[in-house]
Amino acid sequence: MKNGKKKTIFVQDILNEDDDDESELTFLGGSVENEIKISEVVEAVVDEKK
Repeated sequence: MKNGKKKTIFVQDILNEDDDDESELTFLGGSVENEIKISEVVEAVVDEKK
């Protein structure tokens, strides 16, 4: 994350906040503290366990 911390969430949904000035994707992890805006992310890892 841009604040230097690491955070692991399991993304349940992705919200596209389509604003006239700028769009922002938000990854929803099931609770307010597990909502992360794409602008806060520096690196992401995808784990596609099935």
